[in-house]
Amino acid sequence: MPLRPNKVFPNTYRKNQNNNLILPIQFQKLIGASELEYKAKNIQDLLNQFIKQYPDLKERIFDKSGQINKFINIYVNSEDIRFLGGLKTKLKNNNEVLIIPSIAGG
Repeated sequence: MPLRPNKVFPNTYRKNQNNNLILPIQFQKLIGASELEYKAKNIQDLLNQFIKQYPDLKERIFDKSGQINKFINIYVNSEDIRFLGGLKTKLKNNNEVLIIPSIAGG
C-alpha cells in the first residue's frame, strides 16, 4: 500500500515546479510515484520538503547524525553531490535530482 503524502503538500504532483526528484524503485513502490517536483534552493531544502511529505522515508535517506546515509547516492544533472557541495549544492530551475541507493552483493 503506497504511503500517503502529508496534506501540507497537496500540489506536489503538479508538473510546473522547478526541480524534478527522480526516485529509486524502492521508494516508487512505497509512495506510488516515480518522480516528484519541488521548488528548492539547494539539496537540503529539497530533501527536507520530501521528508516532510514522506516522513517514513527519513531513515532511509539520512543517518542518525543528519547526514546522507552512506548507502545513498544523490546526483544533480548526473553530477554526484559529494563533488558539488553536498547538501548545500545549489539548485537552479529545471534540475534533475536522482536518489540512487547503493547495490551490494557477493
